Amino acid sequence: MPADSKNLEVILNCIAQGVVMFDDSRRLTIWNKQFEQNMQFPDGFLKVGMPHMDLLMHFAVAGIFGEGDPVEISRDRLDLIWGGAQTRIDVALRTGETYEMLCQPTPEGALVISYTDITLHIEAENSSARDQELTDQIFLATPVPLAVVRRSDASYLKINAASLELFGLTEAEMKSKHSSELYAEQNDRQRLLAELDKSGYVRGMEVRLRNFHTDEVRECLMSMLPAKLAGEDSYVVAALDISKRKLAEEDLRKAMKEIDKANQNLEQKVIARTRELQAAKNEAEAARHEAENASQTKSEFLANMSHEFRTPLNAIIGFSALIKGALLGPLDDKYQEYAGDINTAGEHLLEIVSDILDISKVEAGVLDIMEEEVDLTEITTSCGKLVRGRVDEAGVTLVFDMAADLPLIRVDSLRLTQILMNLVSNALKFTPQGGRITVTGNINHADCVALAVSDTGIGIAEEDIPKVLEKFGQVRSGHMHAHEGAGLGLALSKSLMEQHNGTLEIKSEVGKGTTVTATFPQERSNELPPRRAKR
Repeated sequence: MPADSKNLEVILNCIAQGVVMFDDSRRLTIWNKQFEQNMQFPDGFLKVGMPHMDLLMHFAVAGIFGEGDPVEISRDRLDLIWGGAQTRIDVALRTGETYEMLCQPTPEGALVISYTDITLHIEAENSSARDQELTDQIFLATPVPLAVVRRSDASYLKINAASLELFGLTEAEMKSKHSSELYAEQNDRQRLLAELDKSGYVRGMEVRLRNFHTDEVRECLMSMLPAKLAGEDSYVVAALDISKRKLAEEDLRKAMKEIDKANQNLEQKVIARTRELQAAKNEAEAARHEAENASQTKSEFLANMSHEFRTPLNAIIGFSALIKGALLGPLDDKYQEYAGDINTAGEHLLEIVSDILDISKVEAGVLDIMEEEVDLTEITTSCGKLVRGRVDEAGVTLVFDMAADLPLIRVDSLRLTQILMNLVSNALKFTPQGGRITVTGNINHADCVALAVSDTGIGIAEEDIPKVLEKFGQVRSGHMHAHEGAGLGLALSKSLMEQHNGTLEIKSEVGKGTTVTATFPQERSNELPPRRAKR
């Protein structure tokens, strides 16, 4: 191969575009590798001397030139390309690439064709066209009046439907008008243009615009930005109709004026009322202090009286026990029965007095809690023995169900026994013969030790539960009226639980029974069993 031909081949292969040349007989003479690769020819397809018609037929059969008869399409393209003038044709391959085919005839009658990849350029143009279409759609559909005005003659180039509605015009009518005709006051337009020239934009300037359909004047906020449309200096105008807001503001001003007028003496009225309220507050505060003092006096009185009652009661109980046991000599059955009644009544009264004394101590804040580590199972077993006689006498079943993994708890054992005895005694009082009382001890879902006493007794109505937790709180309904009591057991148990930072909760259903649960806080457990320990 001659050196010049070799150099030409090197040069052609260094060019980014595909290049091909045909001689004056329309036969292929030379091409570079970019042309062969970009057009995706089969290996060995291109040959020196190939007629240009054969190459075009290859493209036509592949569908690159579109649908139709390949021969006719190829002839038309051949005539166009060899027409003697520079020709540009876009070629879209099926693989998605688009090439610009530039056909350049030579003075000798040959033809040089270059193929430039314009895929990205075409995609950018398509994207730009889509963006412009979307922008136009938004411009036309937005509910805010928008228009584009030519700067040179103040004519309207573009208008949306909201603008036509604002001015009461058709598009043709609005485009025929000078923009100055739309202002109710000509000075408004001059102010807008002056601000646009000064700041480069206008934002929310108040103007008054005309509606040609209703002859109304609309109060609007006008904004403007410089723009170019079709290469012409223009500005985009946006108008926000605030006529209704202006009317509302005027109505508000009138209303405020009326309010100011109506409230001229309001300050004095408020001062007078404030004084009345302060006086009422002072009276209420005094009444509260008086009630607190009365409550304190009552508690002190009950505590003192309880102490005074205990000594003679202990004597009555002791002497009645002696008489009942015939320790001082035999008695007939009737007197022995009377002595037993006196003993029972005395013990009952002593329990009431003790409860009153404990409640008084709680209210006075002087109840001492002697904490120690206590085995809950031992406490419940001991209480079971204490009430066994009463359980048998009542004809009910008492069951203890204590979890094996209960930890020791730090409590006042005497007060814990008192709580449990109160709960069991209460259950005995309201559970009929043949019923069942269950004492349960376990660790609940919050890892707290819980002690519950459940019975199958008469139950408590939901609305009465708060009442039975009050001091001396008793429910005088038909199903509970026959059961006597001072109404102190549950209230005292609740107070004792609160002294241990615990809670006492009652759940009950009339006719089915009651469950009272005493829950001790987690910190009162000495240690939790491994399977309940927190992770």
